[in-house]
Amino acid sequence: GNGTFGSITSKGEELFSWTFEAYTNTIAFSPSNSTLAVAVHNSTLSFIDLGNPDNPQEVFLRNLPLMNLVFIDENTLLGTGFNWLPQVYKKTGGNWQFLKNLDDDTASQATKTGSAFDSKRTLFEKASTEGHSIRGNMMNMDSALLKQTTKHMNTITGLSVTKKNGDRVSEIGTSDVGGHFHLWTLPTF
Repeated sequence: GNGTFGSITSKGEELFSWTFEAYTNTIAFSPSNSTLAVAVHNSTLSFIDLGNPDNPQEVFLRNLPLMNLVFIDENTLLGTGFNWLPQVYKKTGGNWQFLKNLDDDTASQATKTGSAFDSKRTLFEKASTEGHSIRGNMMNMDSALLKQTTKHMNTITGLSVTKKNGDRVSEIGTSDVGGHFHLWTLPTF
């Protein structure tokens, strides 16, 4: 046979075993089966070269854990999960790293970091000087602060390949727990 697992003739034989610091959310194999990607719930992503499985590369995510993985091609991985944004990881010079989000969320990030803190501080100061309850106002403000500019408004739980050009994935579909579904045409990364 061909590929990393081409010489295997038996069934049920353990070939590799790894232990991670948290539970595994999902795995994906590269198109040639030479790389295994593992998304772990501690916001790490491990890439294991199955030709040299003793030295996995661990990438620390910038955001919340990934729940779904798909290799776009041999050196490009797409992941989705708890942070509402499809993320692209690229192998360059032998190392895997975060490349970009498919959905640009810069406006929402600015709102969450600057004005969210300032608005809540103002609300607390007003409550302490005027002596009234802030619970109702806080709940209303929280829902306003959660307005996103991203296509998904919640955890992305589904990731499917919808179109391929040869071995390369050219379109994916994503869905979230809020019932939203989006198709993405993928550029060459």
